[in-house]
Amino acid sequence: MKGLLKGAILCLAIQIIVSLNAAAADQGGPILSQGGRITLIPRTSAQHPVAKVPSDAGLVKIYDNIGSAYPKGTYWCCEGATVSGPNSPGGVEWWNGTSFTPRADHTVTQIRVAIGYLSGTNEVILSLTNDANGLPGTPIRTWVAKSLPNFGTCCAVVVKTYQAGIPVTKGTRYWITATTNANDADASLAWNVNDTDQMDSHLSAARCEGSVCRNNGKWEAVQQSPALAVAVLGQ
Repeated sequence: MKGLLKGAILCLAIQIIVSLNAAAADQGGPILSQGGRITLIPRTSAQHPVAKVPSDAGLVKIYDNIGSAYPKGTYWCCEGATVSGPNSPGGVEWWNGTSFTPRADHTVTQIRVAIGYLSGTNEVILSLTNDANGLPGTPIRTWVAKSLPNFGTCCAVVVKTYQAGIPVTKGTRYWITATTNANDADASLAWNVNDTDQMDSHLSAARCEGSVCRNNGKWEAVQQSPALAVAVLGQ
């Protein structure tokens, strides 16, 4: 009897999620994957203001998967990893990160992240962190990014600079992360995936905290394809 009851509750929960997603899709709103890590928006609802890509003059591309060949495709408009606080509509705190490994010694002076706003406080915490056994570790530098572009309005990027520079070492893994804190606990955002490589998986990481989370409150490695759209530049 207990097993049947649990099964009925699970089926009801799935039906509710499907119904909510169907209603959101009908209204052109965001759609969440099972578990909520991936956010999608119907392509018919996406807007294309054709944002100007920042100039790379004087900067070395340490890591970059943000496209530059065509103005309406610097990243994929309509799919991204959920970044949210515990008071967001889904009630789950989602953090995400993506790794990069320099091919030479460099100094990072700028990061560019394709991340968009859905609801709540329009703010996110971006960090460049050390690696901790294949997961994001201690932050080296943190930025507060506000007034993010709406998710689905391709293709603006959030640009953060640090003129003093952050030394990074050849062959050493680092991470760019997007997280929330007490000031933006109701934020609901999405980090767009790139459209420069649809095939090869890339080492990313996700942290989920809430009742639906498998590895509650801990970073977990994710082989992601397409990877999260980001550029790391400097000298």
